[in-house]
Amino acid sequence: MRGRFGFVLIVIFGSFFVYCAQNAVGDMRGGGGGNGGGMVGNAGADACCTPPDPPPGTVLFDQKFMTADCASPAIDVAGYRTIVIHGNAPTVAWSFGGAAGWVAQTSGTNTQQVTVLDGRMGKQVRIYYSCPDNTPQEQSLTVIGYKQ
Repeated sequence: MRGRFGFVLIVIFGSFFVYCAQNAVGDMRGGGGGNGGGMVGNAGADACCTPPDPPPGTVLFDQKFMTADCASPAIDVAGYRTIVIHGNAPTVAWSFGGAAGWVAQTSGTNTQQVTVLDGRMGKQVRIYYSCPDNTPQEQSLTVIGYKQ
């Protein structure tokens, strides 16, 4: 038991000393430290904690259409965590595709024709529009899904 503990201690301290020796050699060659290059200095202005760019969104729907029943067609949004709707979206209805059907609920932030929704609300989404006298109108709608 004492031999294993001693071996583990030697490995830990040995690794630390090898790292320090490599860093010192890197400094002597003009790299390392905080002046760029070497094992530690390559980061420069880019800190280790800078988050990566999010993956691009997927266009799920991008059409002009006539509203037959003052609503958009059903748009499949399953598998996307964030849904961004570009266009007028006064009422959003969600469905999981089950017996409960469509549930109208505007849940998200709506800023100047852009609505951001939580994609976990359902598997499909429909946008309901205000149609005076139930007259079909042409609408433009773009729906983008993000995995994050």
